[in-house]
Amino acid sequence: MGEEKHLRVGLIGCGKMGRHHMASIQAAGTGQVVAIADPMVDSTTLEGLASPDVRLYPDATTMLAEVELDVVHIVTPPATHADLAVQALEAGVHVYVEKPFAPTLADAARILETAAARNLKACAGHQVVFEKGALKAARILPLLGRVVLARSYFSFRQARRNLTPMEQTLDILPHAVYPLLAFLDDGSGGQPTAELLGLNVDPDGEVQAIVGKGGKSGIAMVSLSGRPVSHTLEVAGTNGCLNADFVSGAVTRLPGPGASAIAAVMAPYITTFQTLVGSTVGFASMFFNSKIAYKGLPPLFRKFHQSILNNRPSPVTPASIRETVGLCEAVEAALQAADQVRQDEARRLVEDAERSMPAPDSGKGLVVVTGGTGLLGSELVRELLGCGFRVRALVRKVPPWTGRIPGVDYQVCDLGGDVAPSLLEGADLVIHCAAETAGGVAEHQRNSVDATRNLLQASHSAGVTRFVQISSIAVVISSGEYGGPIDEGAPLDPAYADRGPYVWGKGESEKLAVEFGEAHGIDVRVVRPGPLVDYENYTPPGRLGRDVGPRFVVIGRPGSSLAVCRVRTAARLLRRYAEAFEETPRILHLLEPEVPTRKDLVEKLRESRPDLNVWYVPSTLVRILSPGLKLLQRVVFGSKKPVDVYMAFASERYDTSMAADLARKIDC
Repeated sequence: MGEEKHLRVGLIGCGKMGRHHMASIQAAGTGQVVAIADPMVDSTTLEGLASPDVRLYPDATTMLAEVELDVVHIVTPPATHADLAVQALEAGVHVYVEKPFAPTLADAARILETAAARNLKACAGHQVVFEKGALKAARILPLLGRVVLARSYFSFRQARRNLTPMEQTLDILPHAVYPLLAFLDDGSGGQPTAELLGLNVDPDGEVQAIVGKGGKSGIAMVSLSGRPVSHTLEVAGTNGCLNADFVSGAVTRLPGPGASAIAAVMAPYITTFQTLVGSTVGFASMFFNSKIAYKGLPPLFRKFHQSILNNRPSPVTPASIRETVGLCEAVEAALQAADQVRQDEARRLVEDAERSMPAPDSGKGLVVVTGGTGLLGSELVRELLGCGFRVRALVRKVPPWTGRIPGVDYQVCDLGGDVAPSLLEGADLVIHCAAETAGGVAEHQRNSVDATRNLLQASHSAGVTRFVQISSIAVVISSGEYGGPIDEGAPLDPAYADRGPYVWGKGESEKLAVEFGEAHGIDVRVVRPGPLVDYENYTPPGRLGRDVGPRFVVIGRPGSSLAVCRVRTAARLLRRYAEAFEETPRILHLLEPEVPTRKDLVEKLRESRPDLNVWYVPSTLVRILSPGLKLLQRVVFGSKKPVDVYMAFASERYDTSMAADLARKIDC
């Protein structure tokens, strides 16, 4: 038996994290994915991750009924975990459930009790404690004496996905909780359940929880604004301390009481050396094993699969799952209570503002905006309201009161599904800003291309005759191919699909919109924004450069131009389409009429980071080095397509005269 047998694995959910599971199952070597249940799964997204004969299903029920499985990995939204896990267990299949394991302790108990009743195993996605750094820290732990205090800290960037800060906080919270509990546990199995001793929360993404367990205490902390992004665990004992950095993989240890003068002097040198060596080894491991993004998944999968094969206890115990879910549920209750206070106040302010707003201008009609809660859409909505238009925003979900704009008619609509024509009735203009921003071809097909088709069909049924399609300037050919600065006459790049799923989705949606409009009598305008920047909440455009340690490295000369578009400028120019649609160009490249230089954009960054240390690297040097860097990527990453570093930062030349002409026609 043992490791020679491969488990038959079913995957429920095949989004980004699901694909990470597939790669890690391959790396673990103890299972083979034979079936996938996901209504959006596409065989083109599985290349290199699953065998060609993997069976695809639109739902878990059909998969469980038709395929003989040993275990399923559930990689779906947390609210679906309990029902799917119980369904699989009742079908006689072991379950691995991604974190958060379950939203409530009652749901977790339902899963675990069902597993126990059927002599099956349930495992949670607590992979961090199976990474090399965590395993090394666990070996050191007994040498520290009695644990006095532990601190688990996880700071993360705010997601671009359709999650509120509170939702994202709850999504990553387990990664701060279960490592803390693991290092407070003495391994005896008889310790009392962890309890929450103190709690401070902010719904914008801050949690500090004091946890007690067996006479020891620790702090679990999550932050969406603390920088730099990090994930660490510190443990102090009566005979020394350790610090595990889960980002770099480095683990440092200071042994002994450290009370002498020489110990105090040597401590920073010891930890610096350990950090240097540990980080070098850790990053080298990441570099040469880049196909596995989450290093703890393969060893956790291997141990869990072996526990099934050899009928041994699961590597993540039911007790630790219950403790983690219980603490997370308590934190969620506190976050929701704090958020409710904020939402109540925000609702009062929104309703007061709406009561005092002037009536819409009778001479201006209704504008329907998709993506009305996004970066561009929300600014456009404000601009239109400020000029007297009525605005209806089609959104995936109504934003919380703290995110609502007074006067907007929010309507829930899944553009990738059925779009009711009634949502478009009475509209003088539709401005389609919504698009998929993450995932692979399948996601962009549904949420960009199919969404555009569905919206156009509903608009046609509702009698709408004016439509603005927000595309991307990335779909056109380069200035080198065009033979000069790119203007609105430049053709689409025939190979825009090579620029990634996002650009592919934009290009396909643009072509579809134009063709549909011509066939059905809808006057379609195409607007292609360049890189959007928000000067009020500034993040530099990707082509400017990157943070490298304490410095910001800019690719290009200080005086070289870098075409971008401020969100405020974009909203003002799009307003013109609502005011005088017939006078607007059929195609517009949405850029700042006066193109800023790299130095201009760096100086804007200095406003929030006055201590910024900037290095300018000549683009010519990067161009010379780029072929060698591509070759290195091929050697290290194998079949993965290498990135052309020079092209990633190269500046395109644009003719912005049409945007400048439109800007002159806008009233200030």
